[in-house]
Order: sequence, then C-alpha cells, then structure tokens
Amino acid sequence: MNKSEADLLAEAAAICGRTPGMPQPPPPGVPLTPQAEAALISSRCWSCHCIISISDNYCRHCGKGQGDNIPWRYKHQGIIFYTLIIGPFSLVFVWKSPLLSRTAKIVYTVLLCAATWLLYTKIKDAVYTAMSAYTGSPDLFSGGM
Repeated sequence: MNKSEADLLAEAAAICGRTPGMPQPPPPGVPLTPQAEAALISSRCWSCHCIISISDNYCRHCGKGQGDNIPWRYKHQGIIFYTLIIGPFSLVFVWKSPLLSRTAKIVYTVLLCAATWLLYTKIKDAVYTAMSAYTGSPDLFSGGM
C-alpha cells in the first residue's frame, strides 16, 4: 500500500493538529507510522523559518523560493547590481541572502563599507576643491560671495 507524499503529509498534519502541507513533529509520546515519520523529513524556509517539505520549491507559508528558486537579488550578480544602484543599502540583501556563507557576508560588508568611505572622501575633497576655487579661499566658511 503506497501512499503519495500528499497523503503522508496529511497524515502527519492530522497527528500534529496542523494544516496539510506544513507538518510539525508531534508532541512527545505520540506514536507515528513509518510513512508519517518519513513525511516529517523536512527543512526550514530561509526567510520565515517555517518547517517545509524538502521537495517544496516555494515556502507554503511566505511564498519565498527555495533551492534553485531563490530570487536573483539574493545572488552575487543581484547584490553587485544593487550595490551599483543603491550603494551601501544593498547590505540588506547581503545579510538576507541564503546563498552566501557567513564569511562571504562579512567580506561583502567590509568591501562595501570601504568603497562607501572611499567614495565619500573623494566626493568631499572634490566639493572642497570646487568651493575653494569658487570662493578663492581654502576655508569654505571664510570666503564671501
């Protein structure tokens, strides 16, 4: 008697008192059939951390893609694109990315902060140079118009 995965999930959900599709382990002391135990093999969603089936491509709770279906903005090319568009605000995507290891997230953060600081100092120097050329004074606040 072979049961489909949906039947196994429904059986596990009935034992747990949950809706089908989101199996949770039963309370201690409740016996499980081997099929229901197999249905409880699961993982967690990278976004909402709900328990989902390993075979799910999308989380049934929040709808975020799992595995190969992760949005492009959390991949390397998406993070680089957003860095060029919104600068240091792309760190949100770096730290929410399920694909990057902790080391990669730290490296991205250090590089983004260093690039932001470098860009800030270059722009500040350019503004001071332009203002001193315009006012004729090296101090921005002493020259008059």
